[in-house]
Amino acid sequence: SGPGGIVNMVSKRPTAEAYREVEVLTGTDDRWQGAFDLSGPVPGSGSLSYRITGLARTAETELPGYPDDKLTIAPALSWAITPDTTLTLLGEYTDATTGGTASYYNPAYGEVSRIPAADPAYNDFDQQQWRLGWELEHDVNSAITLRQKGRYADVDADLEYSGLYDAGAPELTRYWGHYTETLSQFTVDNQAQAEFATGPVRHTLLAGLDYTWADYEAGSLVDYVSLASIKASAVPSAGGQEQNQVGLYLHDQAVWRDLTVFLSGRWDHVETGST
Repeated sequence: SGPGGIVNMVSKRPTAEAYREVEVLTGTDDRWQGAFDLSGPVPGSGSLSYRITGLARTAETELPGYPDDKLTIAPALSWAITPDTTLTLLGEYTDATTGGTASYYNPAYGEVSRIPAADPAYNDFDQQQWRLGWELEHDVNSAITLRQKGRYADVDADLEYSGLYDAGAPELTRYWGHYTETLSQFTVDNQAQAEFATGPVRHTLLAGLDYTWADYEAGSLVDYVSLASIKASAVPSAGGQEQNQVGLYLHDQAVWRDLTVFLSGRWDHVETGST
């Protein structure tokens, strides 16, 4: 991973008992937010449980023309098909808008000013994403469990930014930029887990096969003419990438008294095509 580490996002799952939470929040810079988290068994079903989480926020920030708005909804449904088999469906949709330029004009290296570089009329960073996934788990017996986890995700980002530079005119000259990104990804992971003992050593053995497909496209445009000019211009392609990956892995957790030993191995085959 990168030096910043890996972010592990875990979707909220349905709960066996009823759960209710509602939040109303306000703050500086015209910040207003409402959120809810509702979960529990589906009444009268006996085998279904649900969870739905949502948030809506409208807010400004200290920077002029730099919003912090967000709308998200995340439903989930679990179905106990049999006492040994469970299927969970997970979904999410998010639309978030922040500012595209969060900086000040610097007249020279080592010099700063209090002149915001943003153009309030052209300063949105809009991100839309949705995910749909599933988790299927079956207990073959008390020692062996089979699982399949899959997800399709789509992200669309649209960045409108601007800046200032000194072209020798009495007033600073402005430029505008437009950057777009799209990412589609499908991944599926198949697992088999076995618990057994070899003499005094207890083992949890996990074997799996996973596959991931991803397609990425980007576009970039910089305009030194006018705001109207960049708004009327199509964003040309800045390249893209498609990737297919297949992985095999094996992991053993061996426990003897107070000692735990891990033995893991993984093999991957990756094909990447870049434009």
